[in-house]
Amino acid sequence: MKTLGLMRNLLSGREDIDRIMLLHGARVMESVKPILDSETRTEDVKEQALCVIANIANGSSAKDFVMRDEILLKRLMHYMMNDSVKLQMAATYCVSNLVWSTEDGAVDRQQKLRDLGVQKLLQSLLTTSDVNLFERVKTALQQFT
Repeated sequence: MKTLGLMRNLLSGREDIDRIMLLHGARVMESVKPILDSETRTEDVKEQALCVIANIANGSSAKDFVMRDEILLKRLMHYMMNDSVKLQMAATYCVSNLVWSTEDGAVDRQQKLRDLGVQKLLQSLLTTSDVNLFERVKTALQQFT
């Protein structure tokens, strides 16, 4: 948990994210993805791993590490449908960072995620009773053009 928190903090600031991922991206992804696939990890640990992915998705070029991994994208969708609002919020935050409409390549990323069913999944989450999740979902949907 502490290691994931450290990774999350290191991967902040767009230039830092892109620089770290350029040098160590494969190792970062290799260390985070198994946590998301694990059935034995706690909700808090998985949330931290999702936050690391969300920070990677906030990078300019680093987001490619997420977008080219279809298994990871489907795992994000899995967590968007989870019973835990905490995990739903973290996964939605990842998606929101990937689809931000003012960034280069946003239209292509949005289309890929739309083809996977992410936009429809977000629309289904609009029925949530959790105000914070609702706002995060609404923000993500507003980015789709």
